Amino acid sequence: MLFWLLVALPACAQESQQFDVGFGVGTVVAPSSSSALGNHSPQTIGGGAYLGFTGDYLSRRHIGVEGEVDWKASQGLYGGYQPFRPIFYDFNAIYAPPLGKHAQLELLGGIGGLSTRFYTQNYTCDYFTYICTNYVSSNHFMGDVGAGWGCGSTSTAASSCALNFGSTSSITMWNSAAGMPPARE
Repeated sequence: MLFWLLVALPACAQESQQFDVGFGVGTVVAPSSSSALGNHSPQTIGGGAYLGFTGDYLSRRHIGVEGEVDWKASQGLYGGYQPFRPIFYDFNAIYAPPLGKHAQLELLGGIGGLSTRFYTQNYTCDYFTYICTNYVSSNHFMGDVGAGWGCGSTSTAASSCALNFGSTSSITMWNSAAGMPPARE
């Protein structure tokens, strides 16, 4: 079995047209918490630097998969006292046909989530995995659609550029060019 896996991987790599990875820094633009409606404690997750990683794989037919994860670089304060950090992640199908010799259209859609970590002074340990954490998470599902374009030269990675726009479900409005979505509850 391992032999066939080692034989098949190079064949799959030759079939591949494109594999990209990236790191980015962005921010979130969101409505003020004073504009929230309902009977809950309103909180905005906007502002601050967000760090993120992304990657995609495209076949010769310009169809592939894409994923990314972005998190707030520093902790915010929920309600003025509770440290928290939002983490966004998504997994998408992507269609990226060429727009000439050095440009490419990107259309994507998929699912993901928002995991907000609320930090505490106490550690909780899982004695089965031996992993201890000092946070609890609140998780929300997202849908994700987007479009954008990219340009570049095959001679050097420094001569490439990209711009992406899109939106997700009611939880966030997404601009993945900066790597982060402006969130809305």
